[in-house]
Amino acid sequence: MKKAYAMILAVALVLMVVSCATTAAPAKPAAAAAPVAAPAAAPAASSGGNGVMIWIEAEDGVENKGLWTIKESDKASGGKCIVTTAAKTKPLPTVNGSIKYNFNLEKAGKYKIFMRYRATSDGNGSIYYEVNGEVVHSSYDNNSNFEWNFFNKDNPGTAVVFDFPAGANSFIIHHREPKTEIDKLLITDNMALTLKDLEKM
Repeated sequence: MKKAYAMILAVALVLMVVSCATTAAPAKPAAAAAPVAAPAAAPAASSGGNGVMIWIEAEDGVENKGLWTIKESDKASGGKCIVTTAAKTKPLPTVNGSIKYNFNLEKAGKYKIFMRYRATSDGNGSIYYEVNGEVVHSSYDNNSNFEWNFFNKDNPGTAVVFDFPAGANSFIIHHREPKTEIDKLLITDNMALTLKDLEKM
C-alpha cells in the first residue's frame, strides 16, 4: 500500500513539473520602433544645372603634327598641359601646328567649348581653332595662373555657340602664338555655365 501511494505521488510530481515547463511566460511588451531619420537635403544644383559635360585633357589630343609638346606643371589638371614654342603664325595656321580632339554626343544641339589656359605675357595669348571646317582666331587675356575661357572670335568676352550633330564630332586647335599653354577642354550644352562656375569645379 505504501509503495502504491509513493508511486502515485511521484507521478503527480512529474505531471506538475511538465505543466510548469510548458506554461508560456507572459510576453514582454515590444520595444517602441526608433523614429525614422529625416532624409538629408538634396545637394544644391550648380548654377544653371549641369547638362552635357565632356571633359578632355589637352594632352589627349590626336594627330599632333609636332609643334605641340607636353609640359609638366603642378598647376595643371593631371599635372600636364600642352605648349608650343614655335614662332607666331599669321594670318592662317599651318598643318604642322594642329592637334585634333574627338568626342561623341548623344544628342544634337548647341554647345560651347571652354578652354583652361595660361598666357603669361603679350604675344602668347591666342590660338586658331577649327570647327566644321571653319578656322577662327581665338584670343585670350594674359594671366599668371591657369584659368578658364571659351572659344571665341577674337573677343575673349563673348563665347561662340556651335551646332553639333549627334554622334562623332571633332575640333582642331592650331598653333598661332608661342608659349600659349592649354590644360583642359570642356564641351557643354549648358548655356548658363559661367567662367566662375568652372573655377569652382
